[in-house]
Amino acid sequence: MRSRPPHLVRLTKILKRASVVVFILFILYLATVAYSFENVAKDLRPAGGSSQRTFGFVGSSTIRATQTLNVSNSGLYPLTLGAGVVLYTTSGIILGQGSTPSTGIPSRGSGQLGLAVSVSVAPGSPGEALLTNSETLELGIWVNATVGWILPVPVSVHLVQNQSWGAPFMNAVVTASVAGGEASVTLAFQNHASFSLAGLLAFQVLTPGGVSCGAGSFGVSTPSGQPFGQTAQVPTSCASWTGDSFVATLSGGIGSPFSVALPPIPVGA
Repeated sequence: MRSRPPHLVRLTKILKRASVVVFILFILYLATVAYSFENVAKDLRPAGGSSQRTFGFVGSSTIRATQTLNVSNSGLYPLTLGAGVVLYTTSGIILGQGSTPSTGIPSRGSGQLGLAVSVSVAPGSPGEALLTNSETLELGIWVNATVGWILPVPVSVHLVQNQSWGAPFMNAVVTASVAGGEASVTLAFQNHASFSLAGLLAFQVLTPGGVSCGAGSFGVSTPSGQPFGQTAQVPTSCASWTGDSFVATLSGGIGSPFSVALPPIPVGA
């Protein structure tokens, strides 16, 4: 009779066969995880799913951009999504960054992924130009997720979305004429932003030496896509305002007050 192999040899063979089976099952698991997340990733892309994007002034010289991605998880496993977001110019200048808390979405379920980024438009900041210049921006989104049940697998996807930005004070022009100790000053611009402008625009005019020639204000209520034009009469001790600088701050907001300083605008005749 053929002798049976020693117990250790038999145990080794069993462990080898079991390890092969576990390895195959693990590969199949990873493949189904990849398949599940691929469906989600397709829905996250600009061409898939639906999204809502908003812009608006908040706080002190800050533009806040928010976007909500509606995510459908048609995959086989539940997932947990989180994201980081960066808004930058097409030349690569970073304007602002943000992140979103993680949210869970069950298999065959749906949910929302909220993104938010704040951009400083304070004097001297890279974002200051957004107040008076329209341009194309890029929104970079890094979506990180864990997918699976017993052994969640980390995966990620990088999305880039082009965003057409409209300046709220596009083509801003200031003209003034002085007579009899009073200046007649006119401000005109186009609101190319996706949001309305409303508030009080307090201004003063400064000489190149920093001397104030006069101060006043305009009431602003300008819907998106509409022009603004107003004239104010301002007492002045200067003989002329031509070549001086118009500096102004728009303040407004109900329940969420904001103030935004405009870049200096040269005064024309």
